[in-house]
Amino acid sequence: MARAIDGQHLQAPHTRKRTPTVRAPAFTGPGQALRTTTAFGIAALAAFGLTFAAAAQAGYEKVWGLPPTLWRARWRHVVWLGGRIRWRALFPGAVATVMGLLGLRVFSRLVFSPWIASNAVTYGAIGTVLVIQTWLVGVGVVVFGGTLVGRLVHEELPRVTHALKRRG
Repeated sequence: MARAIDGQHLQAPHTRKRTPTVRAPAFTGPGQALRTTTAFGIAALAAFGLTFAAAAQAGYEKVWGLPPTLWRARWRHVVWLGGRIRWRALFPGAVATVMGLLGLRVFSRLVFSPWIASNAVTYGAIGTVLVIQTWLVGVGVVVFGGTLVGRLVHEELPRVTHALKRRG
C-alpha cells in the first residue's frame, strides 16, 4: 500500500517489493558468436571494413606522397603500402605509433574510464557514445600522427646525422 511521504504518493522503502535482477552477459560466448551472426552483419562488416582499409591506405599514401592505387588493387595489399616503401623507412613510424598507442592506453585508463562513467550518469547513453567517439578520434590522431613522425624521422635523421658528423 502506498502512503504519502513528503506529500508525494511514494512507497516507503520497507514496503517495496524487491525483485531479483537478472543481468544478461555483455558479450556472447565463443560458441554462440557464429550462431548469432547474420548475413546482414557479415555484409556490414565487409563494407565498413573495406571502407576503413581504403581510407587508411589513402591516408598513408598521402603521408608518404605516393600516387593512389586503383580500387581493384587495394584488396591485394597485405600491408597497406604494399612494398612501395622499404621496411626500414616504415620502422620509425611503427615505433612512434606503438608508443602513441601505449600513451593513449594510459591516458584512457586515467581519463576516459572515469569520463565514461560520469557522462553515462549525466547524459545517459549519448554521453557514453560521445566519449567513445572522442577516443576513436584519438586513435586516428595517434595512427596517422605516428606515420607522420615516422616519415619526418626517416627524412630528417640522415640529414641531422650528416650535419653532426661534419661538426665533430
